Amino acid sequence: MSVPTTTAEQILLARFGAPTKTPTEYVIGFKTPLGRVLALHRTLAELTLWFEPPAPPEMDGVRLIDYAKNSNLNGPLTPLSAPSTLRVEITTEGALQNFQHLPLRV
Repeated sequence: MSVPTTTAEQILLARFGAPTKTPTEYVIGFKTPLGRVLALHRTLAELTLWFEPPAPPEMDGVRLIDYAKNSNLNGPLTPLSAPSTLRVEITTEGALQNFQHLPLRV
């Protein structure tokens, strides 16, 4: 079972504040305190995030998946259009909480 997108957005808004650009139908993105960006795919059944390297350590409920381009990864989210961008599928709210608090993300 995946985390509802609305729940994930609330968690990320609480952690990172306002989106780094106006959300689109497909993507909402955030800037971390260290200036990295990450984005949530808003229309997939499974909670999916794009983020800048490095890869996270192995974690329950977090799985690296193949990169997929999205034309909404532009403006402040342009770094997520790079070939080095990583993507994860997150299956639980606890896993999302753990992922977003990793030192590598902030």
